[in-house]
Amino acid sequence: MPMHPALQPHGLAPLLELLFEPDRQEAGLAALQRAGLLGASQLDDWRAALRGPAHASDNGDLIAQAKLLVDPQAARRGKLAPSEPLAVLAQLQPLLQWAQTRGFAGLTGARVLDLGAGLFYPLSASALLYANGAQQATAFEPWPIHAEFAASALQSLVLAVMDDPARFALSGVDPATLAPRLAQLDLRHLARRLRDGEGRVDLGGVRLLRSLDDLASGSLDLLFSNSVLEHIDDLPDSLRRQHALLRSGGFACHTVDFADHRHYHDRRTHPLQCLADGVLDAINGLRPPQMERLFLAAGFQAFKQPKLAFPPGVFDPARPRHPRFAGLPETAFTEWVNGYLLCKS
Repeated sequence: MPMHPALQPHGLAPLLELLFEPDRQEAGLAALQRAGLLGASQLDDWRAALRGPAHASDNGDLIAQAKLLVDPQAARRGKLAPSEPLAVLAQLQPLLQWAQTRGFAGLTGARVLDLGAGLFYPLSASALLYANGAQQATAFEPWPIHAEFAASALQSLVLAVMDDPARFALSGVDPATLAPRLAQLDLRHLARRLRDGEGRVDLGGVRLLRSLDDLASGSLDLLFSNSVLEHIDDLPDSLRRQHALLRSGGFACHTVDFADHRHYHDRRTHPLQCLADGVLDAINGLRPPQMERLFLAAGFQAFKQPKLAFPPGVFDPARPRHPRFAGLPETAFTEWVNGYLLCKS
């Protein structure tokens, strides 16, 4: 779930530029038409848009946003598909199981925060946690969301849960309880409420906030994030706030991606390119041992669950490093994705 100004809503024309190489626009349009993303009546509008402003952000998530703007039916796939919040919770699940071995009582009755819920489906993961028994599930997203995307994603999720509840049941919860709990949420005029409330909305049991100041100290049993901590510039301050929001004995579960995120949007970029050029594009550049020291400094007990390491050869210890990464051990550059369980004693 990215947290960066580059992902704020943009006009359609600059987004479309991302989809095609300049000399392959017609081929790209034809490919999208064959894939069912474009109708014949939309081609002229796309061609006109492609002649618009010659500027675009280098962020691949905007490609999905452009497709959704052009074809609402694409809401059934990609960023708005029910599989997206499931993927987020799949990262959370092993950390939750680990927390239960250390005293976490489970989701039933828990007060939960999704820290950095994202722009496309900010309410969906929280709604699934509420369906699985959470007393209050709060989504926090500081950047402006797209109201129509958020509403469409949540509505698609609710329909999918009604169709196949067992697919969305977590931690042994009775699948038959999921749909009735989701039916308690107030989804009326959701897109309009999100727009009028500037992204803030309370559905009853699930809510979306744009400021952590709206939460009281000690009000959370659990908070979690998925690929968020690496984007936070002032991580020490964020961790202090997380510590304050959790009750004594509460847990934070974080999945952190330590790759150079430019690699996800331009595969020609080395996944550790920042080590050489020092450029931090939407990431804070902290390596695992540096981030882990911050966990301890914030007052947490911290436990690491390695998830993914770079394949052999990706990190070249002989390659010159930018001074910002000097003095760190080689192991600081071989870890790719880690899960962290933080405990507030």
